[in-house]
Amino acid sequence: MEMINDRRVLAIFRKIKLEYAKQAELVAGGAEVLGQTLYSELFFKKATQQYILRTTVKKDWLYLDKELILATAKQRAEIFNGRIKALTPLVLVEDSQAAVKVIMDSRVLSSGLVVLKLQQANESVVLSPTNLMLFLKYIKHPVTLTEV
Repeated sequence: MEMINDRRVLAIFRKIKLEYAKQAELVAGGAEVLGQTLYSELFFKKATQQYILRTTVKKDWLYLDKELILATAKQRAEIFNGRIKALTPLVLVEDSQAAVKVIMDSRVLSSGLVVLKLQQANESVVLSPTNLMLFLKYIKHPVTLTEV
């Protein structure tokens, strides 16, 4: 199975004129230079038979909903048509069936700039939470915000 490529994501950023910056990945333990790292995880909700991508600035929030089952690597590969190096909202560009619902911690909106890892380089992309939401809306993955 092929690794997902970042070219589509960056092409969409340019097409819809989203401002972003690239940042080299830092060594372990290094402080973030340009923004707050976002954490995401893909879950399956058995009751609704739906995949949910939860995104936050605090890792512990990802696992608070006990109705959600962590998606397997095989499920991820099937949804996104390839292997994923870094699970971020950017990979939703590969979810052409719009099978994944996006739920975002509202704290993301007040975090200033956010950092999302890219798939094929040791780089991340930095953008505003508003631009991230615009990107997700453009690729037909509107965000449901939730209060913590």
